[in-house]
Amino acid sequence: MISGYLSRLKNSSLSIRLLVLIIACVLFFAVMASGVQFYFEYHKDVNAIHQKFGFIESSYIPAITASSYLVDNEQLLIQLKGALQIQGIEFLQVTEERGSKPFQMQVGNPEVIYPISKEYNLQYQQTADQKFNVGTLLVKASLDQTYNRLKERAVVVLLTNGTSMILLAFLIFLSFEFAVTRHLVKIADFTTRLDIDDLDQQLFLNRRPGNFLRPDEFDHMAGAINGLRLRLKEDITKRKQTEDALRKSEKQYRSLIERIQAAVVVHDADTKIIASKPKAL
Repeated sequence: MISGYLSRLKNSSLSIRLLVLIIACVLFFAVMASGVQFYFEYHKDVNAIHQKFGFIESSYIPAITASSYLVDNEQLLIQLKGALQIQGIEFLQVTEERGSKPFQMQVGNPEVIYPISKEYNLQYQQTADQKFNVGTLLVKASLDQTYNRLKERAVVVLLTNGTSMILLAFLIFLSFEFAVTRHLVKIADFTTRLDIDDLDQQLFLNRRPGNFLRPDEFDHMAGAINGLRLRLKEDITKRKQTEDALRKSEKQYRSLIERIQAAVVVHDADTKIIASKPKAL
């Protein structure tokens, strides 16, 4: 069955255009679906990084603020390195004013690829009513791992979705070929071979309708073509019968003229002789 479809496909420009159109459509939707999937995954990773920023704000900033206020550089460095261990965090920097010179302590790589950064004000609360501005904390996270992961997934997802979509397109094409195209080809072939001298052959579509199926457009088309064939056959038969009757009447008419003993001349309205008995001339 499939080999027959493929052989007809080689000679069917309509089938080829349909197959190309289906493949183009499914590939377009495959790319769109993959793009939407990657979009949500990207924003999921971005939200995860913002959650890590919130974790640093609630868990690390109070201790970092206290270490900066107490000028405990050793403890401050330990706390910054601890925050640097959080996945996705690439760089932290504390900046504060100590006397006349600014003080900075940083850990990690400041040249972050695809950075997301956030800066916090470090305020040390000595009493319930007193807060001191100690400095600022700059935190940078990187989306480099996110982009690398999405690139790797893009190849797998596009190949997987593309392959499945192409298979789906081919199945849709085979279904359309089985349900529509093969009947169109048979109807076209029947009408091409239809001979006015041989109108006994009936158009029959190789279909297996169940009891629950009602006649569809192909049934109506086949019925209309067969009805036209029968009416044409009936008209040709009547015309042949009329011609035979005319020839028989003409033969009888000429035989009658030949049997008449008197001279006979038959002419039309313009006096043109259309029949005569030889003796009359």
